[in-house]
Parts: sequence; C-alpha cells; structure tokens
Amino acid sequence: MNSQKINTKYDNDAKKIVEIIGKDNFLSITHCQTRLRIVLKDSSNVDVAAIDELDSVKGTFTQQGQFQIIIGPNVKEFFFYINKYIDIKKSSKEETKLIAKKQANKFQKAMTTFSEIFIPLIPVIVAGGLILALRNLLELDWTGDGAIAIEHSEFAKQLDNWLWLPAQAVFWYLPVHVVWSMFNRKNKTPALGIAIGIMLVAPGTLVNMYDVSDAINNIYVPTFYVGVQTTNSDPSTWIYVTNSSLIPVGYLSYGPFAGGVYTPEQIATWNIPGISDTSTNKEIVNALNAVGITGSYEIEGIFDAVNALDASYFTDYWPFAISYVGQVIPALLVGWFAVWFYEFVEDHTIPSVKYVWPPFITILVVQVVALGIVAPIGAILGFAISFIFGWAFSNSIAKFFFAPLFGLLYPVLVITGLHHTLNAVMIQLTTTGTNYVFPMVALSNMAQGASVFAVVYILQKDAKIREQGTSAGITCWLGVTEPAMYGINLRFMFPFVAAMIGSAVGCTFSVSCGITANGIGMGGILGFLNVDHSSFDAQWLNWPVYILIMIGTVVLTYFLTILLSKKSSWFAKFSSENWIEHLKKVDENLEKNVLNITRAPYLKTFTKEEQEYYLDFLAFTDSYANIKLEIYKLKDKIKLDKKNKNIKKDFLKNEEYKLKENTDLIKLIKKALKRTKKLQMKLNKEIYKNERREEKKENKK
Repeated sequence: MNSQKINTKYDNDAKKIVEIIGKDNFLSITHCQTRLRIVLKDSSNVDVAAIDELDSVKGTFTQQGQFQIIIGPNVKEFFFYINKYIDIKKSSKEETKLIAKKQANKFQKAMTTFSEIFIPLIPVIVAGGLILALRNLLELDWTGDGAIAIEHSEFAKQLDNWLWLPAQAVFWYLPVHVVWSMFNRKNKTPALGIAIGIMLVAPGTLVNMYDVSDAINNIYVPTFYVGVQTTNSDPSTWIYVTNSSLIPVGYLSYGPFAGGVYTPEQIATWNIPGISDTSTNKEIVNALNAVGITGSYEIEGIFDAVNALDASYFTDYWPFAISYVGQVIPALLVGWFAVWFYEFVEDHTIPSVKYVWPPFITILVVQVVALGIVAPIGAILGFAISFIFGWAFSNSIAKFFFAPLFGLLYPVLVITGLHHTLNAVMIQLTTTGTNYVFPMVALSNMAQGASVFAVVYILQKDAKIREQGTSAGITCWLGVTEPAMYGINLRFMFPFVAAMIGSAVGCTFSVSCGITANGIGMGGILGFLNVDHSSFDAQWLNWPVYILIMIGTVVLTYFLTILLSKKSSWFAKFSSENWIEHLKKVDENLEKNVLNITRAPYLKTFTKEEQEYYLDFLAFTDSYANIKLEIYKLKDKIKLDKKNKNIKKDFLKNEEYKLKENTDLIKLIKKALKRTKKLQMKLNKEIYKNERREEKKENKK
C-alpha cells in the first residue's frame, strides 16, 4: 500500500463497483496484470457508464463471457479492496474461464479454446520473432551490392549461427509447443504432449516440411555419371548414364553426381544439349531423359516432393515421411486428436493400469493416425491457407481489395477475439514466405494508438482522459490494443472508425510494396524489425519504406480522428458515450478535470501579478464553458430552423450572426487561456510535488 490517500480512493471505488454491479451478482472474480476479470450472473442491468466514471477505472469491456475492468498495474491492490465487499473467494483464471464458458455460445467457446492454446505461447513466439529481427540486421544487404555483415565478419557469422539456435527452438519446434499447450489446457499430462509434438518433427529421420515446400516447382534428378572420350571433347558428345557400368569402354568416367532436387537455373549451367536459360521445366525434364538421365521428373506437388527427398526407410510410405517443422495447422489437428483419444482411453481404463496404459496406447495409435492421416490433411490445409493468403495479397488486382478490407476488419476481429486465430495463420504463412499479415497487424495497432493520442489532444482539459489515454496509447504502440480500444476508441466510436480507415490505407501501401514478415514480433512500433528483407533489390530499403508507411498511417489517423470529432453525431448511435455530452461535461467541470487547480492553499506559490492573471484565467474558463454551451444550442437551433420553411431568412441570418459572434469570442478566450496556461501548469506541478511529499511521509510512518 503506497499511502492512505491511494488506499482510500481504491477502497471507495471498489465499494462503488460492488454497489453498481450488485453484491449478489458476482459469480467469480480474478485478475490478470492490468484487469479485473469478473463473471456475472446478469450483466444486463449493470450501469457500465457509472463504472467508467470512477477515477480508478481506465475502461471496461466484455469478452468471452467475462466483464473486464481495466485498472492498470495496481490491479492486485485494487482487487484486495473489492474482495472486501463480496462474499466469494478468489477464483483462479481457469475457474473464471470455465464459468464464463458455460454462459458462452458455441462460437464463443471455439474462439476461447483457440485463444487459450496460443496465449501461453505468444511471449515465446514474440521473443523468437525479436531474435529473428536481430538476425535480420546481420543478414541484411545494406547497399544492394553484397554489403552483408555475415559475409564480411567472422564474428557476425558466428553470432548469426548462435542466434539461429533459439530461433530454431521457437519456430522449428512449434508443433511441440502447440501440442504441449493443448494437453496443458485440458490438465492432461503435458509431457505426453511434448512427446507427441517431437514425434511430429522427428529431426534427422523425416523429410523437412520446409524442404518439401522448396522442392515444389523444381526438378528431381537421379544420381548420374558422365562419360567423355577425351578431357577436351565437345560436351555434345558426352554420355550420361545412371549406372557407371553402362559407360562404354574407352570413355573416361566422371561421377557420381549427386541426385536430388535442383532448380531450373542450376540445371541450365550443366551444358546439357537442349537446355538453356529460357527452357521450361517440362523441356528440361524431356532433355534430361533424352540424354540418358532417366527418372528425372518435375515436382508438382507434395507427393512428388516427398518421393524426391530422401526420407530414409520411410520414403516408400509417403504419409509417414514428412517432418512438420514450423507447421501449426497439422499440430493443431494432431493435438486435438491426441487429447480426444487420450481422454477416451483414460475414461475406459481400469484404475490399476491408468498410470501407464493411456499414455502408452496413445503414443502408438497417434503415431500411426497422426502421421498417416491427420497431419498430412493438416499440411494440405496449411498449404491451401498459404496459397489463399498469398494470392489475396500478391495478385496485382486482388491485393487492392483484400489489403484495405483486412485493415478495416482487423480491429473488429480484436473485439470478437477472432484475432487469436491469426497467430496460427501468420506462423503458417511465415513458412512459405507469404506473411503479409503481421506487418498489417502492426499498422492497425499503430492506427489505434494514434486515434487515442488524438482524443487526448482534443480533451486536454480532461485529466482522466489524459492519464488513461496516454497509458493506453503507449501500450497500444507496444502491441496491446484492448485498453485503447475499449477504454477510449469504442467509447466514442469515431476514433475507432478513424483508426479503421487509417489502418486500411496503411495496409494497402504495405501490401502494394510487397512487404512481408519473417515471423511474429511486437505488433506495434517495433514491428519493422520483423519485416523480411527480400522485397527490394536494396534490402535495406524494406525498413525505411515500412517505417514511412507506419508514420503515414499514424499521421493520417491522428488528423482523421480530429476531423471526425467534428462529425461525432454520425457515430452517436454506435458509441457507449455521447461525444458532445462529454465535451459539455468537461467544460462544465473544468476545475475538477484539471486536477482541482483552484485549491486555495497553492495560490500562495504565485506572485501578486500572477494571482491577478490566474483570477482572469478562472473567469475565462467559466465564460468559455457558458459560451461553448450557447454555441451548441445555437447550432442545434439553426439546423432545426433551416428545415422549417416558415422561418424567415432574416431571422436565420440573425441567428447565424449570433453564432459567429460567439465563435469569435471563443477564439479570443482561447488566446487568453493560452497566456495563463503556464500558470495552470505551474500550479499543477506544485500540487503534484506536495502529494508526493505527503506520500513519502506516510510511507515513513
């Protein structure tokens, strides 16, 4: 507890929250790092606006069956006070989620399940993304002429290799993390989830899924030998065979040349008759078979790729040959099947062998079913998702439709909780180099933060909005948008709409420039670190271009929010608080909203001349509020009178003249207020210093 004053504030606000919600309306309550999570019996009669008015509350929202109140970092202390006034014990997060699920519909339950799988993994995934960002710095061609650190510095090369170890642990072994999380969520044996996850990647035994992806659209060439008559003979006279015993007597034998998967560009350098730089894959395959390298074929799909890549003794049984490194969709399907099967076996096993039999039979059955059926289906789905997203954001026409659409809809996905599903999608897209989504997510978050800062600017006189908005805006730019969206943007709605439009424009520019990400990092101001450096010839251009897009998105959204604030009536039906009414309230309660600046004890800090100016300031603020209110009334009256055909034009002109007079007067008062603003800030500073001194005294006691 910091001081008696803070304790009293929290105690009073906690008591008011219980009174507003109703003591008997609580089913469970817990807290996370910044929010109270409450499950209510009936939320329909809760006066949310009254809770939002409390000084300790930064915002409220309902998600996944839980009524959540944003308090801030001191939520644990606040929880202590609220718990005094209710008769239920502290619930665990799991208990609260369970109660909330019972009240949710099937769709909400599905989304909750999805988020519960990935939320525990997000810190690790973000950390891995930042590690990849560091590797970006080392692998970046800064000039476009080969100025790559790892090629010019042994230390940079070794550091790059060293950083690859943790990055590989995060992204290559994602199936292990996912299956573990699915078992852990169900309170089953997490170690069994780890074992099944490792079985999906099986390093050194199975064909790497990345290699499968890279092999498609290339060419398989079997091991071959070359026979020449003399060392300087014409290449057109060379003999190509797949068995050294077929080389005629008198020919010099060269080889074996390793078989495997080759790109058309690589094969074009072999000087084989009928093959040139412009040859198609089919022409190359026909030429290879024609000269004697029989068994060559074009790799057109997963099946061809697995056959082309050596998978040890599993090669002849293609479903069992694939290692699903970095794959999320196969891991999700396998994890779902494994948990279901384990629960089924556990429920039908006698107690005496329950400790051994369920995990034993689960591993054996899952190995066959998962690797043979479920995981390959997941791989196909993963490729389909990658193809759809890749086409939507790279097609010369489609990208100008889907990019702005994504920018518009992503904030809506956050409200519904659906944005958690994109974690799986983004990771899946990273494996195929088509992760256009993460850069757009970061831009959307930046737009939400810019909207909040615009509202803070407009409501400079509202101390609570200043404090709440500044904190929420910074948090938003670091990747956590809920406090900004629920605390401010959705509250007035027009900032939310401005952020959606700004996000749509930013996403359009991002996709137009072909900007992708090499993983998932911090979805905000540091998002540029995860931008892949393959969009431009000069790789260093990726970051400046993306940063410029980010700045443009922020500036556009900021001014668009200010512009839409003038048309707030358009969004009044969709907002939880009327913007005009809030402005009136701020003006009417100005003294309270500028940290009680009229406290008499602090006036002694002013000189006599300053006190005279300050008294003018108080008079100006009263006049400002009254005239502002008069302007609102005149505007409304003029709108109504214009619709009334019986009103004479002279009368309207008279009203409009009054409006102009008042508007001009407001401008003069604003100038006067600016002159006294320094005095206001000085007084606020004195008040703040005194409060800190009082807190220190209390702490010493």
